[in-house]
Amino acid sequence: MGTATASSVTRISVGRRWLSWPVAALLYGCFIVALCSLAVATNRPRELVWWFVTSLAILSAWMLVRRELRRNRDWDDITYIALGDGAVTYVPSRKMRREQGLAAAKASFPLGSSLVCQIATGDRYFTGDHGQRLLTSLWIVQPDGTRHCLLSDVIDFNLRTTVTNLRRADVPFRVIKVYDGQEGEHTEIDVTGRYLQTSRRSRTPISILLGTSNLWMGAVAASLTRNVVYVAAIGVLGFVATAVVGLRSTASKRSVLLNVATLIPSYAGGYALAVVAVWYIFKR
Repeated sequence: MGTATASSVTRISVGRRWLSWPVAALLYGCFIVALCSLAVATNRPRELVWWFVTSLAILSAWMLVRRELRRNRDWDDITYIALGDGAVTYVPSRKMRREQGLAAAKASFPLGSSLVCQIATGDRYFTGDHGQRLLTSLWIVQPDGTRHCLLSDVIDFNLRTTVTNLRRADVPFRVIKVYDGQEGEHTEIDVTGRYLQTSRRSRTPISILLGTSNLWMGAVAASLTRNVVYVAAIGVLGFVATAVVGLRSTASKRSVLLNVATLIPSYAGGYALAVVAVWYIFKR
């Protein structure tokens, strides 16, 4: 859950919840073991011990993730918004307070007020692109329609988490993209729907799979065949699938194509590295 109540104050998580270093290292180790054992099991399908090792590594990773999701939240270690007594307070995480010198921001929040995240954008590749995020600010909209700035520069919160958790707490919240053109034009677009999610937990595994798809796709392809043409074809299909699923852009089609083009070198590099590593480790 993203909310917690202490006395008359309701705290709502709006920041990412990072894994501890030991847990992250264990998850990475489970991933490597599962990947390597799966490659061996594919080449030696009759040796059941490798299938057992693969299943055990996957089960261990699942248990670690489940344990972290059920662990009690340390509110001092995560960015949150506190509501109560007619006021709203934005509290940065301990890390941001120490490293960036950020301080809590508090303002009046009468009954019927709402929060608005305003994203100022500019042109990244060409005029009218709207693809460059310039500044993110947090505003309070009072019942009479007047706006008051709570934070002029927000750098330590996650919009998907914020939209989901504030809605669960019945706090009105919108995300607006603002664009000021070179010729003085001013546009505001409500993009709240693009950050909606039914569950943050359900997106985390998908994000991990997409982010590491070039590595595990390369390892699987290399374990299935040593034909360079087939491996390259699998890589191209994997990249296309990842791009279609993972890339969501509000900009023009031209900007989307440019974003896809910038991903090709990193995806191809990781894919080739995984293929070469598997071929080298399990060469005959």
